[in-house]
Amino acid sequence: MQKKQRTASRPPLFQFGGIDVPFLIILCVLLVFGLVMMYSASIPTSIAEYGGDASAMFINQLKFAGIGVVAMLVFSQVNTWYLKKYSVFIYVFGILLLIAAFFFDNPNYPDFHRWIIIGSFSFQPSELMKFFLILELSAVMETYHSQIISKARARSPLAVSIQKKAKFIYISESMFPTLLCGGLILLPALLVLLGNHNSGAILILLIGVYMLFIGDFKKGWFITAAVVIVVGVAAIFILYRVDPDLIKQIDSKSRILSWLDKSSDARWQINNALYAIGSGGLFGVGLGNSTQKYYYVPEPQNDMIFPIICEELGFVGATLVLVLFAALIWRGVTIGLKAKNRFSMYLAVGMIMLVGVQVALNVAATTDLIPNTGIGLPFFSSGGTSLAVFLGQMGILLSISRESRLVKK
Repeated sequence: MQKKQRTASRPPLFQFGGIDVPFLIILCVLLVFGLVMMYSASIPTSIAEYGGDASAMFINQLKFAGIGVVAMLVFSQVNTWYLKKYSVFIYVFGILLLIAAFFFDNPNYPDFHRWIIIGSFSFQPSELMKFFLILELSAVMETYHSQIISKARARSPLAVSIQKKAKFIYISESMFPTLLCGGLILLPALLVLLGNHNSGAILILLIGVYMLFIGDFKKGWFITAAVVIVVGVAAIFILYRVDPDLIKQIDSKSRILSWLDKSSDARWQINNALYAIGSGGLFGVGLGNSTQKYYYVPEPQNDMIFPIICEELGFVGATLVLVLFAALIWRGVTIGLKAKNRFSMYLAVGMIMLVGVQVALNVAATTDLIPNTGIGLPFFSSGGTSLAVFLGQMGILLSISRESRLVKK
């Protein structure tokens, strides 16, 4: 009888009903816009690397876009109850993929272990891991929410024993979920860092900290982190003023030094990116007419695609892109806040803010506001894994919108 009751309480795998149409429309516009700009920006590189085929990189991106759209349609109907139920297994699977990447060698980048390569197919497990981390943190934070916000002493036998032996130590009930979530964040960040993917590790840390922030963890942790970051940035400026060579020893890729020293030879990429942005003017030089993408701006189809947008479409075009992203993020947050439970809320807000964080870091880096991070612009930069995973996540957001307290339009 009990077994039948448990089976009966299990919701159906697929759910139907209205979705948030404004979110879907904005997403489709961004996807099409991104594919058009990626094609324009990739032409010179594609010709050089694919034997004169100007559309080779675009066709590859289009294939992953197709995979992503299918994933979005499927996940838009999957009940999020199942995502929570199997979140720990999905997270462990992601960790295993990160470890597996160390056993694959990329002949073009022998010092990097970012990809799993199977024949002609390759993907970056770190792109999947960002979502898997959001998923697992959402499940853990909902499960332990009462402990997270509790100020009471921990009552577990181990905690009581420690506090008896060391009476000056105060262990609250929130300590365990805090340490658990911290470990869940640090483990994949460390593995990605060891694979020589600094920007990926930074993103995992940032989205992890953001998830903890929305998860009602004690704000003292975030104040401490903010102080550490401010002190770290101040220390970099002081070291640069005292002896620039110290920065060279710390930053092997010269990204920090080239950001601080505007006369550095290492600023070739960012200087040409700024030339591209400036030459666009108000309305741009026209779609497809960029000159900076012809080997002046390295990786114009990847993390440097925003300057090409500015050059070809001008201030108006670049503003339109940012407005579209802002609208997508606003609508995604609205879906999260109207979600039926805390897990879905955490998941929706976490996924849409991952988009926001990447947009902010990409635009800030390409406009020289922060050191170059090598982080792509969602839905625009080349990178099939990233595009497909983002579209799959947007499908989950649409699924959450089906069950949310939104007025469907």
